[in-house]
Parts: sequence; structure tokens; C-alpha cells
Amino acid sequence: MEVFQNLLHSQSPNLNQMPSTPNHETSQHISRNLFEDSQIPSRSTEKNVKWETKEDIALMAAWCHVSGDSTRGNNQRKTSMWARIWQMYEQTRAENPTEIGPWNENQMKGRFKRLNENANKWVAAYRAAYSRMKSGMSIKDVELDAHKIYEGDGSKFLDLTVFNEVMCKNPKWMLNIDCDNTRSRRIDEEPNEESGGSTKRSRTSEEGEYVVHSNQETPNSGGSTIQRPIGRDAAKKKGKGKASQSFSSPNNEFVEELRAMRITRESEIEVMNKRLEVDKKREEREIKREERELKWEERELKKEERKTKKMYLLHLNALLAKDHLSPEDEDMKSNLYEMLYGK
Repeated sequence: MEVFQNLLHSQSPNLNQMPSTPNHETSQHISRNLFEDSQIPSRSTEKNVKWETKEDIALMAAWCHVSGDSTRGNNQRKTSMWARIWQMYEQTRAENPTEIGPWNENQMKGRFKRLNENANKWVAAYRAAYSRMKSGMSIKDVELDAHKIYEGDGSKFLDLTVFNEVMCKNPKWMLNIDCDNTRSRRIDEEPNEESGGSTKRSRTSEEGEYVVHSNQETPNSGGSTIQRPIGRDAAKKKGKGKASQSFSSPNNEFVEELRAMRITRESEIEVMNKRLEVDKKREEREIKREERELKWEERELKKEERKTKKMYLLHLNALLAKDHLSPEDEDMKSNLYEMLYGK
């Protein structure tokens, strides 16, 4: 019996060698995924469901906010970064659930990849169009030319709204056409060797996470007006110094930015509706004026008809007053009868 107990203890797992409890970040990510799967309706099983423009704006605004968070630096883990993006997207969706639908992290990553590729292609097309801009051409002409360049392979740029409202404000997709008319560089493009500066190129992978160290230095050349983002350590010190004065979290700041963006959009829609109302009133006035002119013409025409009829009657009475009528007078009398009274 004692031998059997020793054998049983030797085959049981050692409790001291059991894996330790997962760290806070991993457990939080797992619990969030479980919550997402149980509470958020998934679109992965639905067919022909496309991303709406407001959903693209919410996604890219969340990505820009999270990727530009100086307190966390650029060395964010892929899982934690997209977890924060998903959380901010859900905050926006909670404010407008009828127009912004639910998406999971994998769907967001795939959509970001598509938007990133289209935006990079659009930036290249716009710069090419701007570089060959001729005298007398407007920015609208440049944009039309950029669309022609973009559509060279048969595809159209359908993400102009999210690009103009969100993406073009991020250094990753800035046009920078006012900084250098001969060769407009994005801030994440490698500088010219003749400029005397050296740096590591800031870029993101196709999944959207940064792959650059936070101690990156940006050369100051070419008169660029883009300011270098504040460092992670400096941002943390600044945040600690103002902790007693500010009670808003980064999430609240993000919500405020989206709210301001939505207010701007609503103002534009209100102005457009007012213009449509003014145009409608102008058209109504034109229609009334044309109706008045038509009535006036009808009255004038009736006056002319009465005057002509009166003249015919006078002529007919003169013929009837004669005792003898010539053949010509007989024909005239018949014609007058026909014109005045019909056959």
C-alpha cells in the first residue's frame, strides 16, 4: 500500500511548477475578448456588409489617437494597441449606435490595412498631380488630376471623406505640398543624404502597429513646418505635473475630439441645407415671375384679338351698307363672315 501511494504521488503534477498567473495585460485582453464575443453582435457571419463612412472615421480617429499617445510611446504591443482602438471605437459607437455598427479586432485590422493602402496610393497620386500643376490651375483641378492618376489601374478612390476628415491630419498621410513644391516628402519618408541628417524611418506594419523606437530623432531640414512629437518620458513628466489640474482621461479627450468633429460636420450639413432652401425659394420666385409674364402676354394677345375683330366688323358693316357689291366685295364679305363667325 505504501509503495502504491508513493507511485501515485510521483505521477501527479507538481503544484510548485504550475504556470504562474498570467499578467494583467494578458488577462485583461482575454476577458475583453470574452466580453466582446458574448455582448457584441458579430458581423463576421453576415454577408455583403460593408463599412460605412462614419465607421471608417471612428476607426481611423481611434487609431490616430492611440498611435499618437506620447505617454505610452511608439513601442506598443500589437494586442494592447488594438485593444485600446477597439475600446475607443466602442465608445464612439455607444454615442451613435444607429449609424456605427460593431466590428471585432480582426475586422478592424483588415479595414485599416485597406484604408492605409488606399491612402498611401492617394498621397502619391496627389503629389504627382501637384508637381505638374500649371499656371491657372486651381486646387480642384489638381484633385481631379490626382483622381485620374489614381484610377490608372482601374480602381477609384472612394475613401476621400475619411482621408480629408481624419487621415490627412496624421503625419503618416500628410500631403506636405506647402513645405516643398519640388519634392514633397511625408514625415515618415527617409531624408535625402545631402541634407546632413540621419534618422530611422518611422513606419507602421500592415496591421497598424508601430515598429520604431521612441527615442527617434527627426532632422530639421527643408523648412518643414511639422513639429516633432513630444517624447514619451517628457509626456509622462508633463502629465504628472498637471495631474492635479486635469481630470479628463485620454478616452474622454478622444470622445471630445470626435464630438467636435461631428459638430463641424453637422454645421456643414446645416449650411448646405440653408443653401438648398435659398435656391428653392429663388426657383419659386422665378416660376411666379414667369407665370405673371405669361398672363400678361395672354392679356395682350386677347387685346389684339379684340382689336382685330372690331376692325373686321367695321369692314363687314361697310360692305353690308352698299346696295351693289362687286365680285371682289362678295369674296371679301364671305371671308369676313368666315373669320368672325366660322363656316
